[in-house]
Amino acid sequence: MIIIAVFAALFVFLWNNIAVLLKIYYDYSIYFYMREFQKKQRVKKIMYSPFVIFALLIVAFFTVKGAWNAYLKVDISSEALSRTEAKSKSLKTQESFLKDQIKLLNTDEGIEAEIREKFRAVKPGEELNVIVDETKR
Repeated sequence: MIIIAVFAALFVFLWNNIAVLLKIYYDYSIYFYMREFQKKQRVKKIMYSPFVIFALLIVAFFTVKGAWNAYLKVDISSEALSRTEAKSKSLKTQESFLKDQIKLLNTDEGIEAEIREKFRAVKPGEELNVIVDETKR
C-alpha cells in the first residue's frame, strides 16, 4: 500500500510540475543544440582561417608541381624511346648489310671483287682503264 501511495504522490508531483519539467527539457535541448552549433562554428572558423587556407594552397602547389614534373619525365622518356628505337632499327639494317658482306666475302667471287675494287688489281691478260673527268680538276 505504501508503494501505491508513493507512486500516487510522485504522479501528483509530476502532474503539478509538468510545465517545469518541460521547461527544463526544452532548456537542456536548446543548450545541447547550441553547444553542437558552437562546435561546428569553431570547426568552420578553424577550417576557413588564413593559416589553413595558406597551408592547403601550398599542398596544392606542390601536388601540381609533382604532377607536372611527372608529365615532363614521361615526355622526355617517350622521346628517348623513339630515338632508341630508330637507332636500333638503323643498327639492325647495318647488321644485315654486314652479314651479307661477310657471306659475299666467304666466296671466291666476293674476295676477287673486293681485291679488284680496293687495290685496282687485274687478272693476267686484263687491262685496267681509268677514266679521268677533266672538269672536276
